[in-house]
Amino acid sequence: MNCNLGNLNNQYIILKKIEPNKFFAKKNQNNEEYLIEFRNNNNNNGNLHANLINLFNALNNAYNPNILRFIDEGNGQLALNNEPPRNGNYFVFEKAPKSNLYYYLHYQGGFSERHAKLIFKKILNGVAAIHNANYCHLDLKPSNILFDAYFNPKISGFNFCRLNANNLNGRVGTQNYQAPEILNGQPI
Repeated sequence: MNCNLGNLNNQYIILKKIEPNKFFAKKNQNNEEYLIEFRNNNNNNGNLHANLINLFNALNNAYNPNILRFIDEGNGQLALNNEPPRNGNYFVFEKAPKSNLYYYLHYQGGFSERHAKLIFKKILNGVAAIHNANYCHLDLKPSNILFDAYFNPKISGFNFCRLNANNLNGRVGTQNYQAPEILNGQPI
């Protein structure tokens, strides 16, 4: 049973809160369900927002079934029950309803070796498409691998992606998933 948790700009009805700023939502006009990532407005948001839109458009143009498809973006107010309204930017993606790789590895006992190899091959296919679009993901981890209704992996979590990621300095991504050379401060 779905409950109405609130809405976003009167365009999307929030169906389920997945993480503090990620939601499953239904669009008022067509009743289709989507994944929405909401970002509170702050002073550093403008460049990141523009960079992410460029990334999403590049990935949509290089269509790959193993990358979460970007649908729309906007700026508006998110109103949830029992929370004060918040203003910010939002990104709309296709819905990947079968949770993420982290969930299946830690709570469901993982996959058979045959299925795991197929999933890994599809993830590599998605990573190759990201690299062919001249981007580097920089935060590939189990919680950023979502699954569609048929358990096809979909790469998500593009916050740390960089265009032509040559000569990056500093640590980027989630610390527990960083390569040893990055943790040791060596340039990539």
